[in-house]
Order: sequence, then structure tokens, then C-alpha cells
Amino acid sequence: MKALCTGFVMLALAALVGCSGASSGTSEKHVGGPSAATNASQKEPIVGVGDGEFKLKPPTLAVRLKQGESKEARIDIERGKNFDKDVTLKFADTPKDVEIKPDSPVIKHSDTGVVLIIKAKDEAAVGDFKVKITAHPTEGKDAVETLEIKVSAK
Repeated sequence: MKALCTGFVMLALAALVGCSGASSGTSEKHVGGPSAATNASQKEPIVGVGDGEFKLKPPTLAVRLKQGESKEARIDIERGKNFDKDVTLKFADTPKDVEIKPDSPVIKHSDTGVVLIIKAKDEAAVGDFKVKITAHPTEGKDAVETLEIKVSAK
């Protein structure tokens, strides 16, 4: 009995230690900025963004729209201390017949975010989609986020 309990404790510890640095899923979050490229050995802060870095904050919930409909969505930016760069957004994996305007919005160094117009054409594909957002600062490492879009039939 003692050996069985010891075995369970060791298994639990191995699972906790082995999983602490692992990354799972495809919606991995990445901070960007000049410090993100040079401070790879430093850990991200538990709360907020590190010095010289930034993080995108897309809507927490999916943007829901019907075919032929358009909605606004806001993408905010959280800036760490000493990050005052402009950031350009690029979108990939956009669903068929769904448009995001503007195509390449820029979040200026003095702005806290940008408002997008997401439009599903009448013949837009129906389903749940994940659009990859790449945020490219004027200097430093890109950040990657995901914008979820749910398109339903009219």
C-alpha cells in the first residue's frame, strides 16, 4: 500500500513538473516588441506586459454574424513600459467571402486599439473560423493572436 501511494505521488509530481513549460493548442499567444526578441531568457510577467513589449487583445468571444451582415470588432493593444511603436496588423486564414476592413490597420503609438469592420457576404462560408492576426511593430518582434469569427446562415 505504501509503494502504491508513493507511486501515485511521484506520478503526480512528474505530471506537474513535466507540463509546466509545455504549450498546447494552436491559439498560442505571443508578445511582441523590441524586448521580446532580446529578452528570450526572461519569463513573461504574471500580470501585464514586460518592459518594451506589447500584447494584442482581440475580442474574448467570437464575432458572430450572419451571411450578408457586418459588425464592428475592436482589437486593443496592451503596451509595456518603454514600448511606444506603431503596430501594423495583418490577417491570415480569413474565411471565404468574409472581409476585414481596413486590410492592414495600424495602431499608432498613441492609440489603445483599432476598430475593424467584419463583413460576411451573402455567399460567405458558414462555420466557426480562427483568423490569425500578426502584429508587426516598427521595431522588434511580431506578436500573434487569434480572432474567432462565427458565420451563420441567413
